[in-house]
Amino acid sequence: MTSVLIATIYAAAQSTISTGLNSVATSWTLDVQDVVFSNLDDKKRTKIAQYVSLGVGIFSTVVSIEMAHTGISSACVRFNGFMGLVLGVLGGIFILGIFTKRANLKGAYAAMIASSIVLLVIKYALPAETLSICAYSLISIVVSLIVGYVISVLTGGKTAPENTTVYDIASIHADKSREARR
Repeated sequence: MTSVLIATIYAAAQSTISTGLNSVATSWTLDVQDVVFSNLDDKKRTKIAQYVSLGVGIFSTVVSIEMAHTGISSACVRFNGFMGLVLGVLGGIFILGIFTKRANLKGAYAAMIASSIVLLVIKYALPAETLSICAYSLISIVVSLIVGYVISVLTGGKTAPENTTVYDIASIHADKSREARR
């Protein structure tokens, strides 16, 4: 019975890892690769996605081994710290684009760079007890919004294209209602 339990746990872990690797490869293919290299055929796209999956798998294994041998008390704390560093930057840029009508590419790049620098300074220049890792995302989002908006306005951020911000939701619904009545 013990062997069945161990096999079940192993299968669940393997399934979770497989799902994560496939998600990363799919996100890479759709969000990065297709935008940067739009002229690839399916065979090349699939091969690159496989290499991305392999690379992420190797990276994850190396990080796991490093964590096992350096006495990290909690993988969850380290993961949340890393996610705070990365997702706060992306979240801030996303919020900037959705909730402001004047955001532009220069502002988004400036927001990404500024919030990354601020978080790296907080993480590596301040004493570890100064700030909880749970605050990383919030700080990053606030820095992204302030820097991104100011730089967008200073570099000539014009009104956002139609149907790209939350302010356009009412007109989108009105257009759909008109189409449905036809």
